[in-house]
Amino acid sequence: MLTRRALSIALTLELLVAACSSNDHAAPPQPSSSGGRASGGSSATANGGSAGKAAGGATSSGGRNDSEAGAAGHANEGGEAGSPSEPSPSLCDPLQSWGGAQRIDVSSFGADVLAGISGDERCIAWLADGLLFYAERPSSSADFGSPVPIPASDAYFAGATLSPDGLSIIGVRKDGKTFGELRRAKRSDPFEGDFNEAPFVALAAAPGSFRADGPFADPVLGADGLSLWFSALDAESDQVPSIYVATRLGVQSLWPFGEPLTSELLYAEAGKFRRPSGLSADARTLFYWDEVASEQRAAFRPFVSAPFDRYVSLDNRSRAVPNAACDRLYYSAPGTQGVDLFVEKRQ
Repeated sequence: MLTRRALSIALTLELLVAACSSNDHAAPPQPSSSGGRASGGSSATANGGSAGKAAGGATSSGGRNDSEAGAAGHANEGGEAGSPSEPSPSLCDPLQSWGGAQRIDVSSFGADVLAGISGDERCIAWLADGLLFYAERPSSSADFGSPVPIPASDAYFAGATLSPDGLSIIGVRKDGKTFGELRRAKRSDPFEGDFNEAPFVALAAAPGSFRADGPFADPVLGADGLSLWFSALDAESDQVPSIYVATRLGVQSLWPFGEPLTSELLYAEAGKFRRPSGLSADARTLFYWDEVASEQRAAFRPFVSAPFDRYVSLDNRSRAVPNAACDRLYYSAPGTQGVDLFVEKRQ
């Protein structure tokens, strides 16, 4: 089981490092047209386009691949993104574009892998050199303060996420068997102590209860803290759900194992996965890394009880996470100092 998890985690890191090593000074998509600073970041030299690729439409059978998922084509090349029937506008628009890429000033040399941003954008967390870091700032327009490390233990980290309220960090065990949580009472408190695995007892028991074998990865919390999205990275998975969603009754409740996400465009294919990285506040847009296509994507659904049925490409903006309004997008991408942290505005 450890070998399967290690291979999957290694693949994700290999994609980031390979992208960086191919051009040490490669820049993220969506260059800033005005320069200056935005949302606490410093301006970055960048090359890239605007809207990205829109390829809406869900597969009609488990055996179809992404090239058959829809006939939308490229949004900026005359393709049609579909006509979603939505009861109300979603926070994230499938046709919106991102631009003005700004490198966030806490980025270091090497690979900085985004773990999350709070909904108010005042707390950010990321992984670098086997450690988990976080940083705070007084407002979304200020610079982040000094990075604060949470040292790795014998058990952690194979990944992590930050809750939208900025009060909780969920870490992934190195063996992929379960998650653990660090909580703080208020934003001025530090994250400290040992990771609490008790809330995830159903996850740890999943293989024995025939729910899923794991290894488990990619935790993402919903805006209200009551939904948990995660991956089950069974290397033998093919044309089956590999993203699960658990819903608990209250913030102090234990997490149930949850149910598989039955959106076929998010299914695993031959041991390659669609791995969640962020969720819009209205839970109608899921940001994820697509191992099959080797790119970041955002999937959309017309309402929360519907399956995700269309997606757009976000190119190399890996580990993408939106703010609460979905008008800024945070992510990791090749930059001037390895893999850096960036933010872009909705255009």
